[in-house]
Amino acid sequence: MANIKGLKFMNNRPGPTCIFLTIILLVAAVGFGAAGEKSGPAQKITATYIKSDIGDYNHAIFLNKSGEELSFWCSAPMIDFLERHKGKEMTVTYSIKEVFIPEANRKMPIEILEKVQFGGLEFIEQISR
Repeated sequence: MANIKGLKFMNNRPGPTCIFLTIILLVAAVGFGAAGEKSGPAQKITATYIKSDIGDYNHAIFLNKSGEELSFWCSAPMIDFLERHKGKEMTVTYSIKEVFIPEANRKMPIEILEKVQFGGLEFIEQISR
């Protein structure tokens, strides 16, 4: 019987400790996978693109029909598209996702822009957070 760093093997078969540790690691891996992003259903609104806020993350700022500013996370290509169509009323599709934010060191609900449409034009976001 060999003793390798606390794990006992006999005839090249893992001992009970090794099997137990393997099960614990598999359960932990499944648990971490399930603890990923949580997403709500996609929502649609009609709003006018007015500006962007680019810092640690890109935010597209829209004005809804009630005059309220709404901010959505998005990619740089989405900002480029929106800047070319500033002031246009659009159908905005977004979802709320719970995302780990390194700067906050925690998960937070974030409104992420998925798609904008107006006239015959459409831009679909290609990033995932």
